[in-house]
Amino acid sequence: MKILLDHNIPVYLAKLFQGYDVATAYRQGWAALKNGKLIAAAEDAGFELLVTLDKNIQYQQRLKGRILCVAILDPESQTEEDFVATGLKLLRRLDEVQPGTLMTVNRDDP
Repeated sequence: MKILLDHNIPVYLAKLFQGYDVATAYRQGWAALKNGKLIAAAEDAGFELLVTLDKNIQYQQRLKGRILCVAILDPESQTEEDFVATGLKLLRRLDEVQPGTLMTVNRDDP
């Protein structure tokens, strides 16, 4: 699975996804791209999952018919501990990734 971390995701979370093809928007040269253009670029490059903190993306972008899934991380705080805990929840839910869908991942998710 190819996973793209949006520019607002701490880069240290990439370590959680060992065994997956993980890139950051910054390393792809897409740090300045906003939602719709970022999604299109990610799809063109074959990414299957975009991980972001942008809760508004669900209201700004139509995902139905898209190739990739968008996962919104919603940590309790901006601490590394909360980001890692939330990232681990996403890691456990990667089998739920479906094209054209949205996932919200909270630290408290089962």
